[in-house]
Amino acid sequence: MKKLFYLAILTLLLTINFFAGTLSDIKTLESGSYPRGIAIADINSDGKNDILVANFGEDTLIGQENDIIPTSSISIFKGINLTKENLYAGNSPRGLAIGDINGDKITDFVVSNYADGTISIFIQTGKTIELTDTINVGRHPVGVAIDDGLIAVAVYSDSKLVILRDNLKEKTEISLPGNPTDVIIGKINNQRFIISANYSSGNISVIAEEKNGFSKIKDINVGGGVCKVEIADVTGDKVNDIITSNFYDNTVSVIEFKNNDFTEPVNYKLSGQRPNGMAIGDVNGDGLIDVVTANRDSDTIDILLQKQGKLILTKSILVTNDENKTYGPVEIAIGDVNGDGKNDIVFTHMRSNSLKIVYYEKPAAPKVSSITHPDENLWYADNSPVLKIQAKEDLSGISGFYYVATKDNVFDLSKATFITENEVKLTNLESGTYYFIAVAKDNNGVLSDKAVFKINITEEMNENNTYNFPNPCSDSTTIRFPLTEKTEVKIIIYDINGKTVWSKTLNEAEVITGVNYVVWNLTNDAGLAISNGTYICKVITKDKVVTKKIAVVK
Repeated sequence: MKKLFYLAILTLLLTINFFAGTLSDIKTLESGSYPRGIAIADINSDGKNDILVANFGEDTLIGQENDIIPTSSISIFKGINLTKENLYAGNSPRGLAIGDINGDKITDFVVSNYADGTISIFIQTGKTIELTDTINVGRHPVGVAIDDGLIAVAVYSDSKLVILRDNLKEKTEISLPGNPTDVIIGKINNQRFIISANYSSGNISVIAEEKNGFSKIKDINVGGGVCKVEIADVTGDKVNDIITSNFYDNTVSVIEFKNNDFTEPVNYKLSGQRPNGMAIGDVNGDGLIDVVTANRDSDTIDILLQKQGKLILTKSILVTNDENKTYGPVEIAIGDVNGDGKNDIVFTHMRSNSLKIVYYEKPAAPKVSSITHPDENLWYADNSPVLKIQAKEDLSGISGFYYVATKDNVFDLSKATFITENEVKLTNLESGTYYFIAVAKDNNGVLSDKAVFKINITEEMNENNTYNFPNPCSDSTTIRFPLTEKTEVKIIIYDINGKTVWSKTLNEAEVITGVNYVVWNLTNDAGLAISNGTYICKVITKDKVVTKKIAVVK
Protein backbone atom coordinates (compact mmCIF):
# COMPACT_ATOMS: atom_id res chain seq x y z
CA MET A 1 0.00 0.00 0.00
CA LYS A 2 1.33 3.40 -0.94
CA LYS A 3 2.34 5.69 1.88
CA LEU A 4 0.60 9.04 1.73
CA PHE A 5 1.81 12.23 3.41
CA TYR A 6 -0.94 14.85 3.33
CA LEU A 7 -0.08 18.15 4.95
CA ALA A 8 -2.79 19.49 7.21
CA ILE A 9 -4.75 22.48 5.94
CA LEU A 10 -3.73 24.43 9.04
CA THR A 11 -0.05 23.84 8.32
CA LEU A 12 -0.48 25.10 4.80
CA LEU A 13 -2.33 28.19 5.96
CA LEU A 14 0.50 28.94 8.35
CA THR A 15 3.19 28.49 5.70
CA ILE A 16 1.50 29.73 2.54
CA ASN A 17 3.24 33.12 2.85
CA PHE A 18 6.03 31.98 5.11
CA PHE A 19 8.99 32.38 2.83
CA ALA A 20 8.37 35.59 0.91
CA GLY A 21 11.47 37.15 2.42
CA THR A 22 13.96 35.28 0.22
CA LEU A 23 12.04 35.17 -3.04
CA SER A 24 11.72 38.15 -5.33
CA ASP A 25 8.58 39.36 -6.98
CA ILE A 26 7.87 37.58 -10.25
CA LYS A 27 9.67 39.04 -13.26
CA THR A 28 7.82 38.58 -16.55
CA LEU A 29 9.33 38.51 -20.03
CA GLU A 30 7.51 38.08 -23.33
CA SER A 31 8.37 34.74 -24.84
CA GLY A 32 6.56 33.29 -27.85
CA SER A 33 3.24 31.70 -28.60
CA TYR A 34 2.15 29.12 -26.01
CA PRO A 35 5.56 28.46 -24.39
CA ARG A 36 6.10 24.97 -23.01
CA GLY A 37 9.54 23.39 -22.51
CA ILE A 38 12.25 25.26 -20.59
CA ALA A 39 15.90 24.73 -19.72
CA ILE A 40 18.82 26.65 -18.18
CA ALA A 41 22.35 26.32 -19.60
CA ASP A 42 25.32 28.26 -20.93
CA ILE A 43 24.89 27.73 -24.65
CA ASN A 44 27.34 30.34 -25.93
CA SER A 45 30.34 29.56 -23.72
CA ASP A 46 30.43 32.99 -22.07
CA GLY A 47 30.30 31.61 -18.54
CA LYS A 48 26.74 32.86 -17.95
CA ASN A 49 23.59 30.80 -17.95
CA ASP A 50 20.96 31.34 -20.63
CA ILE A 51 17.28 30.39 -20.57
CA LEU A 52 15.82 28.32 -23.41
CA VAL A 53 12.08 28.26 -24.06
CA ALA A 54 10.21 26.07 -26.55
CA ASN A 55 7.23 28.04 -27.91
CA PHE A 56 4.68 25.41 -28.94
CA GLY A 57 2.67 27.79 -31.12
CA GLU A 58 -0.94 26.90 -30.18
CA ASP A 59 -3.02 25.47 -27.34
CA THR A 60 -3.11 21.88 -28.62
CA LEU A 61 -3.69 19.38 -25.81
CA ILE A 62 -1.46 16.36 -25.55
CA GLY A 63 -2.38 13.56 -27.96
CA GLN A 64 -4.23 15.88 -30.32
CA GLU A 65 -3.17 16.99 -33.77
CA ASN A 66 -2.52 20.65 -34.48
CA ASP A 67 -5.49 22.56 -35.91
CA ILE A 68 -3.26 25.01 -37.73
CA ILE A 69 0.36 25.40 -38.69
CA PRO A 70 1.61 26.80 -35.38
CA THR A 71 3.82 29.85 -34.88
CA SER A 72 6.71 27.89 -33.41
CA SER A 73 10.10 29.06 -32.19
CA ILE A 74 12.86 28.56 -29.64
CA SER A 75 13.46 31.67 -27.55
CA ILE A 76 16.87 32.09 -25.94
CA PHE A 77 17.23 34.67 -23.16
CA LYS A 78 20.94 35.32 -22.99
CA GLY A 79 23.03 36.21 -19.97
CA ILE A 80 22.21 38.38 -17.00
CA ASN A 81 20.47 40.97 -19.20
CA LEU A 82 18.19 38.26 -20.65
CA THR A 83 18.53 39.53 -24.20
CA LYS A 84 16.09 37.57 -26.33
CA GLU A 85 16.96 35.79 -29.58
CA ASN A 86 14.94 33.27 -31.57
CA LEU A 87 15.91 29.99 -33.22
CA TYR A 88 13.70 27.74 -35.29
CA ALA A 89 13.41 23.98 -35.12
CA GLY A 90 10.36 22.03 -36.29
CA ASN A 91 6.64 22.52 -35.78
CA SER A 92 5.35 22.63 -32.19
CA PRO A 93 8.56 22.34 -30.17
CA ARG A 94 7.58 20.95 -26.80
CA GLY A 95 10.36 19.29 -24.82
CA LEU A 96 13.87 20.63 -24.17
CA ALA A 97 16.92 18.83 -22.83
CA ILE A 98 20.48 20.04 -22.30
CA GLY A 99 23.73 18.10 -22.18
CA ASP A 100 26.88 17.13 -24.02
CA ILE A 101 25.82 15.23 -27.15
CA ASN A 102 29.07 14.95 -29.11
CA GLY A 103 31.59 14.45 -26.32
CA ASP A 104 33.35 17.82 -26.53
CA LYS A 105 32.36 18.71 -22.94
CA ILE A 106 30.31 21.67 -24.16
CA THR A 107 26.57 21.95 -23.55
CA ASP A 108 24.27 21.16 -26.48
CA PHE A 109 20.50 20.77 -26.52
CA VAL A 110 17.68 18.77 -28.06
CA VAL A 111 14.13 19.86 -28.89
CA SER A 112 11.18 17.54 -29.48
CA ASN A 113 8.92 18.70 -32.33
CA TYR A 114 5.48 17.44 -31.37
CA ALA A 115 3.63 18.05 -34.69
CA ASP A 116 6.48 16.84 -36.91
CA GLY A 117 7.29 13.66 -35.00
CA THR A 118 10.97 14.63 -34.85
CA ILE A 119 13.70 15.86 -32.57
CA SER A 120 16.10 18.65 -33.52
CA ILE A 121 19.76 18.43 -32.46
CA PHE A 122 21.52 21.72 -31.67
CA ILE A 123 25.30 21.55 -31.23
CA GLN A 124 27.34 24.34 -29.63
CA THR A 125 30.54 25.21 -31.45
CA GLY A 126 32.54 27.97 -29.85
CA LYS A 127 29.99 30.66 -29.07
CA THR A 128 27.45 29.65 -31.70
CA ILE A 129 24.60 27.13 -31.77
CA GLU A 130 23.87 25.22 -34.95
CA LEU A 131 20.98 22.93 -35.90
CA THR A 132 22.93 19.88 -37.03
CA ASP A 133 20.33 17.13 -37.39
CA THR A 134 16.63 16.33 -37.39
CA ILE A 135 15.62 12.76 -36.55
CA ASN A 136 12.24 11.07 -36.94
CA VAL A 137 11.11 9.40 -33.72
CA GLY A 138 7.34 8.83 -34.00
CA ARG A 139 3.95 10.41 -33.36
CA HIS A 140 3.93 13.23 -30.85
CA PRO A 141 7.30 13.22 -29.08
CA VAL A 142 7.16 15.13 -25.80
CA GLY A 143 9.86 14.68 -23.16
CA VAL A 144 13.55 14.34 -24.00
CA ALA A 145 16.67 13.66 -21.96
CA ILE A 146 20.44 13.75 -22.55
CA ASP A 147 23.21 12.00 -20.63
CA ASP A 148 26.80 11.51 -21.79
CA GLY A 149 26.00 11.31 -25.50
CA LEU A 150 22.79 9.34 -24.94
CA ILE A 151 19.41 10.79 -25.98
CA ALA A 152 16.05 9.37 -24.87
CA VAL A 153 12.69 10.52 -26.25
CA ALA A 154 9.20 9.87 -24.83
CA VAL A 155 6.88 9.40 -27.83
CA TYR A 156 3.37 9.93 -26.55
CA SER A 157 0.97 8.63 -29.20
CA ASP A 158 3.14 5.61 -30.12
CA SER A 159 3.58 4.67 -26.43
CA LYS A 160 7.27 4.09 -26.85
CA LEU A 161 10.69 5.22 -25.81
CA VAL A 162 13.30 6.01 -28.45
CA ILE A 163 16.96 5.75 -27.42
CA LEU A 164 19.71 7.22 -29.60
CA ARG A 165 23.39 6.51 -28.96
CA ASP A 166 26.74 5.94 -30.69
CA ASN A 167 26.77 9.48 -32.12
CA LEU A 168 23.06 9.12 -32.89
CA LYS A 169 23.70 6.25 -35.30
CA GLU A 170 22.06 3.53 -33.21
CA LYS A 171 18.34 3.76 -32.48
CA THR A 172 16.52 1.52 -30.00
CA GLU A 173 12.76 1.53 -29.41
CA ILE A 174 11.11 0.17 -26.28
CA SER A 175 7.34 -0.21 -25.94
CA LEU A 176 5.79 1.40 -22.88
CA PRO A 177 2.47 0.81 -21.09
CA GLY A 178 0.73 4.06 -21.86
CA ASN A 179 1.55 7.39 -23.49
CA PRO A 180 4.83 8.59 -21.98
CA THR A 181 5.14 12.35 -21.53
CA ASP A 182 8.58 12.59 -19.93
CA VAL A 183 11.86 10.76 -19.57
CA ILE A 184 15.03 11.14 -17.51
CA ILE A 185 18.45 9.48 -17.55
CA GLY A 186 20.55 9.10 -14.43
CA LYS A 187 22.40 6.85 -12.05
CA ILE A 188 20.83 5.10 -9.09
CA ASN A 189 23.14 3.10 -6.85
CA ASN A 190 25.91 3.43 -9.50
CA GLN A 191 23.81 1.96 -12.31
CA ARG A 192 22.46 4.05 -15.18
CA PHE A 193 18.70 3.99 -15.71
CA ILE A 194 16.22 5.58 -18.05
CA ILE A 195 12.89 6.30 -16.38
CA SER A 196 9.74 7.19 -18.32
CA ALA A 197 6.57 8.83 -16.99
CA ASN A 198 3.62 6.98 -18.53
CA TYR A 199 0.76 9.44 -18.40
CA SER A 200 -2.33 7.37 -19.26
CA SER A 201 -1.31 4.24 -17.35
CA GLY A 202 -0.32 6.09 -14.17
CA ASN A 203 3.04 4.36 -13.83
CA ILE A 204 6.72 4.72 -14.59
CA SER A 205 8.88 2.32 -16.55
CA VAL A 206 12.35 1.52 -15.20
CA ILE A 207 14.80 0.78 -18.01
CA ALA A 208 18.26 -0.40 -16.98
CA GLU A 209 21.52 -0.13 -18.89
CA GLU A 210 23.06 -3.55 -19.39
CA LYS A 211 26.04 -4.88 -21.33
CA ASN A 212 24.08 -5.25 -24.54
CA GLY A 213 22.04 -2.07 -24.24
CA PHE A 214 18.93 -1.05 -22.37
CA SER A 215 15.99 -3.19 -21.30
CA LYS A 216 12.87 -2.54 -19.28
CA ILE A 217 13.02 -4.28 -15.92
CA LYS A 218 9.75 -3.19 -14.34
CA ASP A 219 6.80 -0.80 -14.24
CA ILE A 220 5.91 0.90 -10.96
CA ASN A 221 2.44 2.30 -10.30
CA VAL A 222 2.68 5.88 -9.10
CA GLY A 223 -0.40 8.08 -9.54
CA GLY A 224 -3.02 9.43 -11.87
CA GLY A 225 -1.56 11.20 -14.89
CA VAL A 226 2.10 10.85 -13.97
CA CYS A 227 3.63 13.44 -16.29
CA LYS A 228 7.11 14.42 -15.07
CA VAL A 229 10.02 12.40 -13.76
CA GLU A 230 13.41 13.25 -12.25
CA ILE A 231 16.31 11.38 -10.62
CA ALA A 232 17.95 12.94 -7.55
CA ASP A 233 18.57 12.38 -3.85
CA VAL A 234 15.61 14.02 -2.11
CA THR A 235 15.72 11.77 0.95
CA GLY A 236 19.26 12.60 2.09
CA ASP A 237 20.63 9.03 2.14
CA LYS A 238 23.23 9.65 -0.63
CA VAL A 239 21.33 7.36 -3.01
CA ASN A 240 19.34 8.86 -5.85
CA ASP A 241 15.58 8.54 -5.82
CA ILE A 242 12.93 8.73 -8.54
CA ILE A 243 10.60 11.72 -8.26
CA THR A 244 7.39 12.18 -10.25
CA SER A 245 4.61 14.74 -10.49
CA ASN A 246 1.13 13.32 -10.90
CA PHE A 247 -1.20 15.52 -12.94
CA TYR A 248 -4.58 14.17 -11.82
CA ASP A 249 -3.71 13.30 -8.24
CA ASN A 250 -2.07 16.69 -7.56
CA THR A 251 0.82 14.94 -5.83
CA VAL A 252 4.56 14.46 -6.01
CA SER A 253 5.83 10.90 -5.53
CA VAL A 254 9.22 9.73 -4.30
CA ILE A 255 10.50 6.19 -4.96
CA GLU A 256 13.64 5.18 -3.10
CA PHE A 257 16.13 2.43 -3.90
CA LYS A 258 16.72 0.21 -0.88
CA ASN A 259 17.88 -3.40 -0.46
CA ASN A 260 18.56 -3.63 -4.21
CA ASP A 261 14.99 -2.78 -5.13
CA PHE A 262 12.69 0.17 -5.64
CA THR A 263 10.31 0.97 -2.78
CA GLU A 264 6.65 1.83 -3.03
CA PRO A 265 6.02 5.52 -3.74
CA VAL A 266 5.67 8.01 -0.95
CA ASN A 267 3.20 10.65 -2.09
CA TYR A 268 3.18 14.31 -1.05
CA LYS A 269 0.01 16.29 -1.52
CA LEU A 270 0.40 19.62 -3.32
CA SER A 271 -1.46 22.86 -2.77
CA GLY A 272 -1.84 23.50 -6.49
CA GLN A 273 -3.87 21.82 -9.19
CA ARG A 274 -2.49 19.89 -12.17
CA PRO A 275 1.30 19.83 -11.64
CA ASN A 276 2.20 19.83 -15.33
CA GLY A 277 5.85 20.77 -14.69
CA MET A 278 8.41 19.78 -12.07
CA ALA A 279 12.04 20.68 -11.40
CA ILE A 280 14.65 19.63 -8.86
CA GLY A 281 17.43 21.71 -7.34
CA ASP A 282 18.65 23.43 -4.19
CA VAL A 283 16.35 26.45 -3.90
CA ASN A 284 17.33 27.57 -0.39
CA GLY A 285 21.10 27.13 -0.43
CA ASP A 286 21.36 24.37 2.19
CA GLY A 287 23.00 21.86 -0.16
CA LEU A 288 19.93 19.61 -0.30
CA ILE A 289 17.85 18.91 -3.39
CA ASP A 290 14.33 20.35 -3.28
CA VAL A 291 11.33 20.02 -5.60
CA VAL A 292 9.28 22.74 -7.29
CA THR A 293 6.11 22.13 -9.31
CA ALA A 294 4.36 24.23 -11.96
CA ASN A 295 0.64 23.88 -11.32
CA ARG A 296 -1.11 24.55 -14.61
CA ASP A 297 -4.74 24.98 -13.54
CA SER A 298 -4.33 26.79 -10.21
CA ASP A 299 -1.80 29.27 -11.62
CA THR A 300 0.61 28.49 -8.78
CA ILE A 301 4.12 27.28 -8.02
CA ASP A 302 4.61 24.87 -5.09
CA ILE A 303 7.98 24.62 -3.31
CA LEU A 304 8.76 21.42 -1.41
CA LEU A 305 11.94 21.67 0.66
CA GLN A 306 13.94 18.63 1.71
CA LYS A 307 13.98 18.39 5.51
CA GLN A 308 15.24 15.36 7.41
CA GLY A 309 14.63 12.96 4.57
CA LYS A 310 11.15 14.23 3.71
CA LEU A 311 9.72 16.82 1.35
CA ILE A 312 7.89 19.62 3.16
CA LEU A 313 5.39 21.74 1.25
CA THR A 314 6.80 25.09 2.32
CA LYS A 315 5.38 27.71 0.02
CA SER A 316 2.80 28.16 -2.70
CA ILE A 317 3.26 31.17 -4.99
CA LEU A 318 0.22 32.61 -6.75
CA VAL A 319 1.48 33.68 -10.16
CA THR A 320 -1.25 36.11 -11.25
CA ASN A 321 -4.41 37.66 -9.89
CA ASP A 322 -6.32 36.82 -13.06
CA GLU A 323 -9.77 35.37 -12.60
CA ASN A 324 -8.91 32.72 -15.18
CA LYS A 325 -6.37 30.34 -13.65
CA THR A 326 -6.18 27.66 -16.36
CA TYR A 327 -3.16 27.14 -18.62
CA GLY A 328 -0.83 28.95 -16.28
CA PRO A 329 2.64 27.57 -15.37
CA VAL A 330 3.41 24.51 -17.48
CA GLU A 331 7.15 23.81 -17.31
CA ILE A 332 9.75 24.85 -14.78
CA ALA A 333 13.53 24.87 -14.26
CA ILE A 334 15.94 25.75 -11.44
CA GLY A 335 19.31 27.45 -11.90
CA ASP A 336 21.33 30.63 -11.43
CA VAL A 337 20.15 33.10 -14.08
CA ASN A 338 21.48 36.38 -12.64
CA GLY A 339 25.02 35.35 -11.81
CA ASP A 340 24.84 35.70 -8.02
CA GLY A 341 25.61 32.05 -7.34
CA LYS A 342 22.13 31.29 -6.02
CA ASN A 343 19.52 29.16 -7.77
CA ASP A 344 16.50 30.94 -9.21
CA ILE A 345 13.19 29.53 -10.42
CA VAL A 346 12.08 30.05 -14.04
CA PHE A 347 8.90 28.81 -15.65
CA THR A 348 6.83 29.13 -18.78
CA HIS A 349 3.36 30.61 -18.42
CA MET A 350 1.24 29.25 -21.24
CA ARG A 351 -1.80 31.51 -20.97
CA SER A 352 0.15 34.76 -21.07
CA ASN A 353 2.80 33.70 -23.62
CA SER A 354 5.53 34.61 -21.17
CA LEU A 355 8.60 33.49 -19.31
CA LYS A 356 8.51 34.19 -15.58
CA ILE A 357 11.38 34.31 -13.10
CA VAL A 358 11.51 34.22 -9.30
CA TYR A 359 14.95 35.17 -8.00
CA TYR A 360 16.41 33.80 -4.79
CA GLU A 361 17.53 36.75 -2.69
CA LYS A 362 19.49 37.19 0.50
CA PRO A 363 17.51 37.17 3.76
CA ALA A 364 15.24 40.14 4.33
CA ALA A 365 16.16 42.64 7.03
CA PRO A 366 14.53 41.77 10.36
CA LYS A 367 11.88 43.90 12.03
CA VAL A 368 13.04 45.68 15.19
CA SER A 369 10.71 47.12 17.82
CA SER A 370 10.94 48.07 21.47
CA ILE A 371 8.72 46.95 24.29
CA THR A 372 9.91 49.72 26.59
CA HIS A 373 10.69 52.51 24.08
CA PRO A 374 8.09 51.99 21.32
CA ASP A 375 8.16 55.44 19.68
CA GLU A 376 11.42 56.34 17.93
CA ASN A 377 10.54 60.05 18.10
CA LEU A 378 9.99 60.23 21.85
CA TRP A 379 12.48 60.45 24.70
CA TYR A 380 12.41 58.03 27.61
CA ALA A 381 13.90 58.26 31.10
CA ASP A 382 14.31 54.47 31.30
CA ASN A 383 17.97 53.89 30.37
CA SER A 384 17.66 50.10 29.97
CA PRO A 385 15.57 49.58 26.82
CA VAL A 386 14.33 46.15 25.71
CA LEU A 387 14.44 45.47 21.96
CA LYS A 388 12.62 42.74 20.06
CA ILE A 389 14.00 41.37 16.78
CA GLN A 390 11.64 39.51 14.48
CA ALA A 391 13.00 37.61 11.49
CA LYS A 392 11.31 37.95 8.15
CA GLU A 393 10.54 34.72 6.34
CA ASP A 394 13.55 32.83 4.97
CA LEU A 395 13.80 29.69 2.87
CA SER A 396 16.75 28.28 4.78
CA GLY A 397 15.68 29.50 8.22
CA ILE A 398 17.28 32.11 10.48
CA SER A 399 20.07 30.98 12.82
CA GLY A 400 20.30 34.26 14.76
CA PHE A 401 21.05 37.97 14.70
CA TYR A 402 24.01 40.33 14.90
CA TYR A 403 23.38 43.65 16.63
CA VAL A 404 25.12 46.83 17.77
CA ALA A 405 23.86 49.85 19.73
CA THR A 406 25.75 52.93 18.61
CA LYS A 407 25.45 56.70 18.52
CA ASP A 408 26.99 57.04 15.05
CA ASN A 409 24.52 54.80 13.17
CA VAL A 410 27.36 52.63 11.81
CA PHE A 411 27.17 48.84 11.74
CA ASP A 412 30.55 47.18 12.27
CA LEU A 413 30.24 43.40 12.13
CA SER A 414 33.52 42.94 14.03
CA LYS A 415 32.01 44.79 17.00
CA ALA A 416 28.56 43.23 16.79
CA THR A 417 27.07 40.74 19.24
CA PHE A 418 25.50 37.51 17.93
CA ILE A 419 22.39 36.10 19.59
CA THR A 420 20.01 33.25 18.81
CA GLU A 421 17.09 34.60 20.84
CA ASN A 422 14.95 37.49 19.60
CA GLU A 423 15.05 39.82 22.63
CA VAL A 424 17.84 42.14 23.78
CA LYS A 425 18.08 44.30 26.89
CA LEU A 426 20.54 47.19 26.85
CA THR A 427 21.51 48.45 30.31
CA ASN A 428 22.63 51.74 31.85
CA LEU A 429 22.75 53.83 28.70
CA GLU A 430 23.80 57.43 29.05
CA SER A 431 21.49 60.15 27.82
CA GLY A 432 21.46 60.58 24.08
CA THR A 433 20.24 59.09 20.82
CA TYR A 434 21.23 55.51 20.06
CA TYR A 435 20.81 53.48 16.90
CA PHE A 436 20.08 49.80 17.46
CA ILE A 437 21.18 48.05 14.27
CA ALA A 438 20.39 44.37 13.62
CA VAL A 439 20.99 41.96 10.74
CA ALA A 440 19.66 38.44 10.37
CA LYS A 441 21.92 35.48 9.62
CA ASP A 442 20.34 32.53 7.85
CA ASN A 443 21.30 28.90 8.28
CA ASN A 444 23.63 29.14 5.28
CA GLY A 445 25.58 32.02 6.85
CA VAL A 446 24.13 34.71 4.57
CA LEU A 447 23.50 38.09 6.22
CA SER A 448 20.48 40.27 5.56
CA ASP A 449 20.35 44.00 5.04
CA LYS A 450 20.38 45.96 8.29
CA ALA A 451 17.39 47.13 10.28
CA VAL A 452 17.76 50.32 12.33
CA PHE A 453 15.71 51.35 15.37
CA LYS A 454 16.31 54.71 17.09
CA ILE A 455 16.25 54.97 20.88
CA ASN A 456 16.21 58.31 22.68
CA ILE A 457 17.38 58.12 26.29
CA THR A 458 17.04 60.98 28.72
CA GLU A 459 17.53 61.25 32.50
CA GLU A 460 16.46 63.33 35.43
CA MET A 461 18.73 66.38 35.39
CA ASN A 462 21.63 65.88 37.83
CA GLU A 463 25.22 66.85 38.51
CA ASN A 464 26.62 64.13 36.24
CA ASN A 465 24.55 64.71 33.13
CA THR A 466 24.45 68.52 33.22
CA TYR A 467 27.68 70.20 32.12
CA ASN A 468 29.30 72.41 29.52
CA PHE A 469 31.83 71.63 26.83
CA PRO A 470 34.52 72.52 26.13
CA ASN A 471 35.64 73.39 29.61
CA PRO A 472 37.95 75.36 29.87
CA CYS A 473 36.64 77.41 26.95
CA SER A 474 37.98 80.36 24.97
CA ASP A 475 35.46 81.33 22.26
CA SER A 476 32.17 79.70 23.28
CA THR A 477 30.84 76.79 25.24
CA THR A 478 27.76 74.57 25.00
CA ILE A 479 25.65 73.88 28.06
CA ARG A 480 24.10 70.42 28.01
CA PHE A 481 21.18 69.29 30.16
CA PRO A 482 18.52 66.55 29.90
CA LEU A 483 14.77 66.87 30.51
CA THR A 484 12.23 64.16 31.12
CA GLU A 485 9.43 66.52 30.12
CA LYS A 486 9.00 69.90 28.48
CA THR A 487 9.26 72.63 31.06
CA GLU A 488 10.56 76.16 31.44
CA VAL A 489 14.35 76.33 32.00
CA LYS A 490 16.47 79.22 33.24
CA ILE A 491 20.22 79.38 32.73
CA ILE A 492 22.12 81.96 34.79
CA ILE A 493 25.87 82.65 34.68
CA TYR A 494 27.40 84.36 37.75
CA ASP A 495 30.89 85.70 38.29
CA ILE A 496 32.94 84.65 41.27
CA ASN A 497 31.37 87.44 43.35
CA GLY A 498 27.80 86.22 42.68
CA LYS A 499 26.93 88.95 40.19
CA THR A 500 24.76 87.89 37.24
CA VAL A 501 26.77 88.03 34.00
CA TRP A 502 24.43 86.37 31.50
CA SER A 503 21.03 84.71 31.62
CA LYS A 504 18.63 82.98 29.30
CA THR A 505 15.06 81.71 29.81
CA LEU A 506 13.71 78.89 27.60
CA ASN A 507 9.97 78.32 27.50
CA GLU A 508 8.37 74.92 26.94
CA ALA A 509 8.29 75.39 23.16
CA GLU A 510 12.05 75.97 23.05
CA VAL A 511 13.10 72.73 24.77
CA ILE A 512 12.64 69.04 24.03
CA THR A 513 12.10 65.98 26.14
CA GLY A 514 15.60 64.59 26.01
CA VAL A 515 18.99 66.21 25.77
CA ASN A 516 19.08 69.99 25.22
CA TYR A 517 21.98 72.20 24.21
CA VAL A 518 22.41 75.95 24.70
CA VAL A 519 25.43 77.87 23.38
CA TRP A 520 26.97 80.69 25.44
CA ASN A 521 29.29 82.92 23.41
CA LEU A 522 31.19 84.16 26.52
CA THR A 523 29.52 87.55 26.54
CA ASN A 524 27.53 89.36 29.20
CA ASP A 525 23.91 90.44 28.90
CA ALA A 526 25.08 93.63 27.18
CA GLY A 527 26.85 91.59 24.49
CA LEU A 528 30.34 92.48 25.66
CA ALA A 529 33.09 89.87 25.92
CA ILE A 530 33.82 88.65 29.41
CA SER A 531 37.28 88.36 30.95
CA ASN A 532 39.18 85.24 31.93
CA GLY A 533 38.19 83.59 35.15
CA THR A 534 35.93 81.11 36.85
CA TYR A 535 32.16 81.46 36.47
CA ILE A 536 29.22 79.72 38.07
CA CYS A 537 26.47 78.25 35.83
CA LYS A 538 23.05 77.38 37.23
CA VAL A 539 20.49 75.38 35.22
CA ILE A 540 17.11 75.80 36.88
CA THR A 541 13.81 73.99 36.30
CA LYS A 542 10.65 74.03 38.40
CA ASP A 543 12.01 71.28 40.67
CA LYS A 544 15.77 71.07 39.98
CA VAL A 545 18.81 73.32 40.29
CA VAL A 546 22.20 72.14 39.07
CA THR A 547 25.29 74.26 39.64
CA LYS A 548 28.51 73.84 37.62
CA LYS A 549 31.78 75.76 37.26
CA ILE A 550 32.97 77.15 33.92
CA ALA A 551 36.61 78.15 33.33
CA VAL A 552 37.18 80.87 30.71
CA VAL A 553 40.74 81.01 29.33
CA LYS A 554 41.34 83.20 26.26
